[in-house]
This record gives sequence, structure tokens and C-alpha cells, in this order.
Amino acid sequence: MNLLYIGPFPPPVGGATLWSEKFCNSRLLKDFFKGKIFKIDTSRKKKKQPSRFNLIEDFWLNLKIFILLLFNLITNPSSCIMWGVTNRGVVYQVIPTLLLLKIFHKRIIVKIFGGDFDLYFMSLPSLSRGIVRYMLKKVDVLLPETRNLERFFERLGVPSQKCFYFPNFYKEPDIEIPNGEIIRNNGSRVKFIFLSQIREEKGIFYLLDAAKLLLNKGIRQFDLHIYGPIFEDIREKFKRELAKLPKEIVIYCGVVPYNKIYETFIKYDVMVFPSFYIGEGYPAAILEAMACGLPIIVARSERTKVTVGEIVVEGYNGIYVKAKDSHSLASAMEMLIMNHNLLKNLKMNTRRYSIQFSENVVISNFLQGLNALIDCSENG
Repeated sequence: MNLLYIGPFPPPVGGATLWSEKFCNSRLLKDFFKGKIFKIDTSRKKKKQPSRFNLIEDFWLNLKIFILLLFNLITNPSSCIMWGVTNRGVVYQVIPTLLLLKIFHKRIIVKIFGGDFDLYFMSLPSLSRGIVRYMLKKVDVLLPETRNLERFFERLGVPSQKCFYFPNFYKEPDIEIPNGEIIRNNGSRVKFIFLSQIREEKGIFYLLDAAKLLLNKGIRQFDLHIYGPIFEDIREKFKRELAKLPKEIVIYCGVVPYNKIYETFIKYDVMVFPSFYIGEGYPAAILEAMACGLPIIVARSERTKVTVGEIVVEGYNGIYVKAKDSHSLASAMEMLIMNHNLLKNLKMNTRRYSIQFSENVVISNFLQGLNALIDCSENG
């Protein structure tokens, strides 16, 4: 049996493209399909600010996907088609080609990236919502990333036997992970890491303000290292704000190559994630940090309760702070700087808790469900 995976691959580097690469390179997946995994790359390679309504670009991209899909269906008849798509991809990519796939009698699995498809769906015109609802019922398996979306699809009428929770996952670290120790390279400093896209919605300026508040209180026994690509629209502001902080404490460290992610995380004690971006699902960076025993400081909002809030448990593997609130963020950081016993307990809990999001667990569960689908189809 073959798998044809249609989804975005690097470059550019992002949550969806890295997920596709990680998924298709999974040892468990390759063993299951005996290496017969075909791919169609749907990512745009031009480096520019995203254009949400660029209809011409959408048209040419979708035409390319349609032609490649038709070619693959003819030359490499796959038993299973899997799409990895964003919210818009469901409407503009999956639904237009669904009829073609049904003509070829192909099973189709749809994996939706992120955690805000419910908001996107409700923003559509009523006629479009009706079409999307009807077509979603025609896919063989729907794979939401969060429990909240799993419940949402069931409310839309997607049968529960077709809708499977498929969280993001991390690849098993290939290096030794410290078991709860606080990194003490310089006295008893606590080392915080921010690793994400550097953009307004990720809460970066609230984090810099929180660092200022700590320093103004005379608290200097910490380091804050910032990693990630800087969005052009805030580049100058970010540089200005960063320059106001002592370089020996708050440092921008550039972009981490994906193959160095675990080597980077194990140098730190805590991940700070003050994002208020509504599209968050289960960010890979959080799961990878948890795999290295880093508790997470998370901004709480109505939206994060049903996304990141599903994987970070208050007082067990993380701490919640008010969204868009530098004082709340600084207080949480101060608490961990001053209370090393609390930090050590959080770190030990986090490593244990993270196992449920490991590749071995998540992909094994996915393949069990896929086996059930295949058996059901063959017997039906």
C-alpha cells in the first residue's frame, strides 16, 4: 500500500512545513508503508509577506497541485491520499479536488494545521459554510490537531468514527535530557528561552517589557535568550526595544536550525510563550521544549484555553499569565527565579507529561486508526 501526502514542505520554515517533513520522515510511517510515500509540495517558495486574498497566486498553485495529483493517481495508484492543509487549504485545495479523488475511488485523509478552523468556518458566508460542512462529511478521515476542534467537527455532523484527534508531536531527542536539574552555568541563574516567530502576536514586546520590570526591581539572576525569524514589519521596533536591555542578560540569538533544536533547548530551564495569536494549535516548539523538561509560561486568553491550554497544565508543567500583560509575565518569571524547588518539580513533571506527544505514541495511534479504516473498507 502507498501513501500520497499532499502538503507544504520547507522552504520556507514554519510550523506546517516542518510538520510535513517530520511526518513523512517518521520511521514508523516509513515502516508501515514500506517506504512507498509519495509527496506533493504545496508551499509557496517566494519569500514575502503572506497575501491572504491573492486569487491569482491561489489559482496557479491549485492548478499545479491538481495536475501533479492527477499524474500521481495515474502513475502511482495510491491506496491512501493524505492532505496536510491550513484553514484556507480545506476550502481552496481539498474541496475542489475531492470529486476527482472519489472518481478514482481513493480514500482521503485530511489533517488540518492549527487550532482555529472553527473561527475560520464561522467567518465564511452561510452558503460557503453549508458547502464546506457537506464536503467535510465526504472525507474518509478528518484529523483535527486539538480536542476542541474534534468536538467542533462532531457538532458539524462529521461522524465520530471519521474524526480522530491527531495532535502535533515531537521526534524523540537523540541526546541525553537532564532530569529536572536547573542549569547553573553562572551561579544560580535561571535561563529563559523564547523560540518562535518574532512578530507582534507572539507577545515578544510584552516579554521584553517583563524583562525590564525584573531588572528595575533589581532582579538580575536570569538570562533571556530569544530565537526565531524576525518579521519585517517589526524588525526596527524589535531592535530598538532590545537595545534598551543589557546585552549580557537579554540576547537575540538568531534562528535555530531544526537539527539543533534539542541541543538548544537543553541549555535552558524555562520556555516563555506569551503568544496571543489566535491560530495557535499545539506549537511544535512547546512540545519539543517539554520533551527537554522545560516547563512553559503561557499567556492565557479565551483562545489559548482551547488550544495551548490543552497541553499545558497550570502548576504541573507550566504557569499561566494574563495575555498582553507584562506585569503578570514578570511575576511568573520572578517566581521561578526565586523558587528553585518549584522549578525543579515543574521540570520533572514536564518531561513525564510530554511522552504522550512523542512520535512513538502519536504516530502509532494514527497508524492503528489507519489500519482500522483499511480493514473497514476492505470488509465493506
